[in-house]
Amino acid sequence: MRNDPAVVAFYEPLNEALASIGTRDLRDFRTDSWESRHPFQQRAYYAEFAPFVGRWRRGVARYDERFALDRWFGDADDAPRGLRDYIAMLVAHAEAQDRVGVFKFTRTLGRLAWMRQAFPDAAHVVVVRNPLDQWRSAWDQAMHHGNPYFLIMPWLALHRNAGNAAVASTAALLGVTPLDFGGGRLQRQYDEAAGAIANIDPEASYRAFLVTWILGMIDALRYGEVIVDIDALRDDDAYRPHLERSIAQHTGLHVDLATFEGSRRDVHESVASALDFERVHRDARPVIAAACNANRSPRRVSVRCIQLLDRRGADAPDASLASI
Repeated sequence: MRNDPAVVAFYEPLNEALASIGTRDLRDFRTDSWESRHPFQQRAYYAEFAPFVGRWRRGVARYDERFALDRWFGDADDAPRGLRDYIAMLVAHAEAQDRVGVFKFTRTLGRLAWMRQAFPDAAHVVVVRNPLDQWRSAWDQAMHHGNPYFLIMPWLALHRNAGNAAVASTAALLGVTPLDFGGGRLQRQYDEAAGAIANIDPEASYRAFLVTWILGMIDALRYGEVIVDIDALRDDDAYRPHLERSIAQHTGLHVDLATFEGSRRDVHESVASALDFERVHRDARPVIAAACNANRSPRRVSVRCIQLLDRRGADAPDASLASI
C-alpha cells in the first residue's frame, strides 16, 4: 500500500521511538539498517512523519510515550488521553493531500474496540500468525542478533497494564508473574527490564508473550474486518487472490501480494530442549476460553484463536477458516 501514490502510509504510529526521534533517525532507520528480514524499501520506516518532527526538536508532534503501551487492553471507552487527537492529526495530514491514510500498527490489537468507536469510517485489516513462529522470531533476534527488544516488550506491557483485570487474570492462569520495573519514563523501565530478563528461560518468555498474544488475538478476531492469515498466505496459493479481493472491497485500495514470502524456522536446539511448547499450549487453551468468556466474545473467536495456537509453526493451516 505504501507504493500507491494515493496513500500516505504511517509505520507504527504508536511506537515509543517517536517520542524522541530526530531528523537523522527519520533518514537512517531503514529495512537494511538492522536484521529486519523485511523486504527492502527505498524509503526509511518513518519517512512519512517528517512533517511532524521539527529541525531543532526531537519527537513527533502530539505523540506521547504513553500511547505505546499504557491502557493497551482497555474497553471501547478506554485509551490514553490525547490518542484520538494524535491519530486524527495524521489522518487530516493525508486527507489534506487528497490521499488515504494507511496505518501499520503493532500496538492496537488490544485497542480495536476503541479504534472502531473512535474512527468508525476506518477499515481495520488485521494480520494474524501462529504465536510460536512469532515468538521464535523474537528469540532469534535476541540470541543471534543481540537484539532483545521483542522479548522485553511483552514484559513491559504486562508491567504497565498490571492493573488491568484481563491482563492480571490471563497472566495468573498462564503461570506468569509480571515483573515490577518501577515508575518513570519508558526508557528507564526498558533498561530495568533488559537486566531483569537477561537470563530468563524460554518457557517463561513464551508464556509472557502468550498473555499479550491471547488478549490481542481475541480482540483482533472479534473486531477486525479483514483477517490476513500469514500462515495461510504462505501455504495456500488459492488464498492470495481471495485476500486481495477482500482488502480491496473493504478499503478501496488494491494490493498485490504475489511477492509475499513467508518463512518457517525450526526451533533452535537449545530452545527445543528448554521449551515444552506442547505443555504451554495445553495450559493456554483453557485460558483462551476463559478470556473469551470474560469479555463475552463469540464462540467462533475462541475456536479460531485455539486453531492458530495449535498450528505450532508446523501444521498446514486450514485455509477454509482463513477468512473468518
